[in-house]
This record gives sequence, C-alpha cells and structure tokens, in this order.
Amino acid sequence: MRSDHKHFLVVGALTFLIVLVALFSLNSTLGSSSDPIPAPDFEAADQSGQNFSLSDFGGEVVVLHITNIESPLCVECEKTLAAQIGQLQQLVENKPDVKLITLNVRKNPFSKDGKSLSESWWNANVSWIWAEDFEPYNVAGKYVDYTNFEGGFSNPTILLIDREGMVAGVYHVYQLGRGEIDGIQDAQTLQAKVESLEKG
Repeated sequence: MRSDHKHFLVVGALTFLIVLVALFSLNSTLGSSSDPIPAPDFEAADQSGQNFSLSDFGGEVVVLHITNIESPLCVECEKTLAAQIGQLQQLVENKPDVKLITLNVRKNPFSKDGKSLSESWWNANVSWIWAEDFEPYNVAGKYVDYTNFEGGFSNPTILLIDREGMVAGVYHVYQLGRGEIDGIQDAQTLQAKVESLEKG
C-alpha cells in the first residue's frame, strides 16, 4: 500500500475517532431528552451591586436570558435583540412574579452596560434582574453547552429552569450569520411554559 494511502487512512481514522469522542462528550454533557440536567449554579451581581445566585431561586421556575448587548452592536442582530427584550418586558408586565434573569455577556469592557443600552436604544423598561459577565466569563462559561448552536454563539439564548433546578427548555433565538433558529420567544408562550412548570 502506498504511503500516501496509509497516511490518508490514518488521518481518516483519527478524524472519525475525534468526532466520536466529541459526540460522546456532548451526549454525556447534555444527556438524553428523558434525563433531567441540573442548571449550573452561579453567583453574580445585579446592576445595583446586589449579589445573587441561581440557587437563591430554589423551588421557583426561572427564565434565564443569555445575550450580548453592547456597543458596537451587531447591526444584523439588533432587530431580534430588541424584539426579544420587548417580549421579556411584556412577560414581566403580564406576570410580575416571574423570576427572570438576564446575563449579558460582554466582550467590550468600555461599552455601557446592556441594561442601559436597552433602555436608551429601544425604550425598554428593564425591571428584572440584569447581570453583566466579563472575560473570563465565570458565569456564561458554565452555560456554553446551552448557548452554543452548531459551533456558534446563539444570541440570545433562553433557558427555562424548573422548580427542582433542572433545565426544562433551551431556545436558541438567533445566531449571527445564520439568522433566527428557534426565533423570538413571545411573552404569551413563555408565560404559559412557566406556569405549566410551576404546576409541576
């Protein structure tokens, strides 16, 4: 057998092995649809400097909104980002007791915070918990398996976390270069899902 054929077979076998390991690792991390997966706990500070953790909401259904809103903003993404913020605002207005957390993943430390930008750019009334996460992304890093969609960051991503702290739903709203994936999650649908989880 020619050496270049041997080389091709070795490279092919190694590539196949790497793909199998990656798939096994992904399956081990995300589990099957029937296996509940605990949402990673985290600690952060909201915009008023108040510390909180996900575990503070034990026994409650949590809507976790992970996004990247900063200046400069992705022009292609703006319509979807603004619309999703609007739907979250509507959710809070419709269901004031909803436990909603926005985690804003910041790449530019010199930008204004995402809450202020949402309020000034889109006239949003952000009355829910909002936290900023900077490099090395101690919080967002725990959720990379959820925010990642086919190798890219889904901005935004929304997770539903049930009363036992398990991930009950993951929605990849949008991805740069790909467009809408699961699409904007509207307030009415989110409210129905939260209330269904609250009933158990």
